Amino acid sequence: METFYDRLVDTCRIRGYTPSGLCTRLGIRKSFLSDLKSGRIQSIRTDTVCELARALNVTTDFLLMGEETRLTLEESELVSCYRHATPKERRLVAFILQDYGMPTPKD
Repeated sequence: METFYDRLVDTCRIRGYTPSGLCTRLGIRKSFLSDLKSGRIQSIRTDTVCELARALNVTTDFLLMGEETRLTLEESELVSCYRHATPKERRLVAFILQDYGMPTPKD
């Protein structure tokens, strides 16, 4: 059975991160990974799970339960670009996607 640790490490690899490098970047203590791997951690703070999920562009559901399909690297990059877009840029993208059956955006 795949664990939170397994999903975290696998997703880091797919995204081109090292798990320890990601933790360092997020300010998560280095022993977190070894404690997680060994099972010494019985619960994880919600804000830690949210930070990891946000940094990896996956949902907390995926990290915690593994029940969601992971985004491909290309999909992840598109989501990241969309999140950083201005409202005007988002509306433009929505109008373009309308040709593919997406609903018209509401202002």
